Amino acid sequence: MSTIQSPLDTPSAPESYNDLRYQKDNGLYEMFLTWHKRLNRMRYFKRLLALGITATVLLMIIVATTSNTLSPDAAIVSGSINSDEFALSTGGSLLFMLVFFASWVSHYMLMIRRLHDLNKTGWLALLVLVPVVNVFFALYLLFAPGSVGANDYGADPLECVE
Repeated sequence: MSTIQSPLDTPSAPESYNDLRYQKDNGLYEMFLTWHKRLNRMRYFKRLLALGITATVLLMIIVATTSNTLSPDAAIVSGSINSDEFALSTGGSLLFMLVFFASWVSHYMLMIRRLHDLNKTGWLALLVLVPVVNVFFALYLLFAPGSVGANDYGADPLECVE
């Protein structure tokens, strides 16, 4: 004799059900410093733009506030400009390197996530270190469409859960 099950007795969806859909990034750490998800073309472009503008502005501020520069008039009077006239202070140099390194690491994380969207290994991000190849590689990352649907690296970012 078969038993009739009520809807309340049916097993609920597993907790990993939501993992089948892409979860939005929460916070700057997940947006710029993780490599475990995928990143579609538009988000990649927007984050690269935000990272580039932010890093450039910060580096310009560091150079402007910590450099030991002579006035342009003094350079004209002396007749020559040597590298000592435009050197950064020690603290400025360290801060410059810190901001540059942080933006460099973040850029690599974004490239890895973009490669994951293309269903490729993140190790290919090292191609950016090869002269001439890096130009074509950057264009590939910007313009190649990501794989449709879930791939080896996660859910499709175009099917984002709000």
